[in-house]
Amino acid sequence: MVDRLMKPIDRFLLMKQYFHGHFKSAELMLNVLALCINFAPFAPRTKYKHKDSGFLSRSHTLNHKIVDQNWLKNLLAALLARE
Repeated sequence: MVDRLMKPIDRFLLMKQYFHGHFKSAELMLNVLALCINFAPFAPRTKYKHKDSGFLSRSHTLNHKIVDQNWLKNLLAALLARE
């Protein structure tokens, strides 16, 4: 299961030539990638396959609540709640 999550991260890092630059910029880049992965909507075929669950994204699965149907608004609401 971990390999399934690590594959897109590894692909992303390969395209970015891994960690060129400073450690802080690499850390911020991975944080942004993790947020996008957690809040991006599931594929449409997943919604049809698991109609009972009704979850829209990984964060919705974890929190069992959403602010809006738009995933970017959910991301913004989560970031504002952290502050």
